[in-house]
Amino acid sequence: MKRYLADDQTEIVTAVDGHHGLEKLAESSFDLVLSDIEMPKMDGWQFCKAAREKGYRVPFVALTSLSKGEHEEKAMQCGFDDFEEKLDHDRLKKKVAEWLERTPTGGAYR
Repeated sequence: MKRYLADDQTEIVTAVDGHHGLEKLAESSFDLVLSDIEMPKMDGWQFCKAAREKGYRVPFVALTSLSKGEHEEKAMQCGFDDFEEKLDHDRLKKKVAEWLERTPTGGAYR
């Protein structure tokens, strides 16, 4: 996803799994978190739940190749703010732009 979303105004930080994602959240502030659902060690469901339990209130968007329906409902129950299929890159870019427009920094995110 990084190559589809990168531009001169966007800093993108990546993590290999949910544990690594929690470490990154502890190291810096972020305006938006995009999380794959299917990750090794700690999946996206567990990652988002753990981040919410730790008090992180940054918007979380679930990225997945799983179909909506029950998976979208589960994402919301785990604390995600939105759900997006990762295969539609144009739609994903629009979704990210929409979320960043809502942030206090106006879209300069880490």
